[in-house]
Amino acid sequence: DLPRPVVELLGVKEGMGPRMLLFAQGNMWDLRETAALEEETNAVLGEGAVAGDYVTLGALYRIIRRDMPVVAALAFLMVLVLTEIDLRRQAWVAAAMATLLAGLVWAAFLTSLVGVELSIMNVVGVPILVGIGVDVVIHLLHRLRDEGPGGVRRALRTTGVAASISTLTTIASFASLVAAGNRGVQSLGLLVVFGLAAVFGATCVILPLMWAAGWRVTGRAPGLDATPTPGAPRRT
Repeated sequence: DLPRPVVELLGVKEGMGPRMLLFAQGNMWDLRETAALEEETNAVLGEGAVAGDYVTLGALYRIIRRDMPVVAALAFLMVLVLTEIDLRRQAWVAAAMATLLAGLVWAAFLTSLVGVELSIMNVVGVPILVGIGVDVVIHLLHRLRDEGPGGVRRALRTTGVAASISTLTTIASFASLVAAGNRGVQSLGLLVVFGLAAVFGATCVILPLMWAAGWRVTGRAPGLDATPTPGAPRRT
């Protein structure tokens, strides 16, 4: 019913059906708001009756929320299987996965402190944290095993330094995204930079402490005699 120049300005062509222009309330940069808009339009006009950028983003947000737990579970399962194949001992596998999970918790805490929230743009950074995180854990775990009791410092000076260089090169490459004008790309850079730093830091702290505590409990720590003579004091 609008004048023809106005109709043409809105992009309506001959033969098209009715077109609706919505002025949505809320922050449409927030995918939760677009998802709420999609639900409301479907409730009023029927499922699939409306097409548009915000409605599409709302549907995409709903699909991601539905599929992300499944994909994350499959990713962790694959990491667990490959770690089992490489380490071949349940205790080592448990130590590796516990260290990785602790590192991810540290990463979630640090990224929340700097104000980074998961979105469609930066969620692809999570597999990077998992992949590089478990890579550092396994390499350091192998070196600790090879060095044996008392070799924590040697392991950190050798494999730890190599792993830190590898991690820093990845951090440096993603740090360039922080200067991007697009907020989604910028958030991806922030997620990987701070998240990977947290995962690496947790690995270098938790895994050596766990290994040293294991040596202490089993009596194989340096300065401890595993089979002391009865009545003789333990060396300290």
